[in-house]
Amino acid sequence: MPELSLRSAVRQGASSLNMGWFSGPQITVSKIQVAVQCDTRGPSSLLGTMADIADEADTETDEGLEELVSDVALAVLRCEVDWISGAATSVDVKNEDEGEDMFSEMSMKERAKIERETINLVAGRDKSKERSEESDINSIGKPTVAIVTIIVALEGKELPKVTDMKSMKKCLSMLGGSDVLGSSALLASEVMWTPEGPWEVLEKNDLYLEYPELMPL
Repeated sequence: MPELSLRSAVRQGASSLNMGWFSGPQITVSKIQVAVQCDTRGPSSLLGTMADIADEADTETDEGLEELVSDVALAVLRCEVDWISGAATSVDVKNEDEGEDMFSEMSMKERAKIERETINLVAGRDKSKERSEESDINSIGKPTVAIVTIIVALEGKELPKVTDMKSMKKCLSMLGGSDVLGSSALLASEVMWTPEGPWEVLEKNDLYLEYPELMPL
């Protein structure tokens, strides 16, 4: 299963994650995931919206990264009727080293589930793996489950615990609005989603196998 991944360290603009700017006592690293049923794959679908977000994302500035997280959170919120399952995990860390380690651990765990990255922008530079020529014409346009993952490091802010659809909506609303992002609390972010290719299909059985921690919404 491939992914669309946009990854950057806020403020430093480095090609690798750098959390050396952490200054406050409270640093929280959070991972939010939602599984969404996508019956269509066109431009107006969730996957089509994600492709547009990837094309327009500016990962070189703080404002661009805040907009990226906000756009993805709002895109997922708009299709709540199609949510299947979801989960959110938050870990408070004591210092920048623990913050970087936890962020990288969450990121690598999710990226290990993906066969390749077709779009990977780091600080505005394209580090994508070359797209293969593989395709299954019989699968093009078929319904699929999509997994959207948002990983953020926040300073002085904490997302609500997610236990059901209501709390997931509150969590995504915070990421999509000024309560979190407009306060300059976002220190680092990574957004991933799969599948990306129009011929690629993620079945519910794959969902239960690869993402057993997701709870029904």
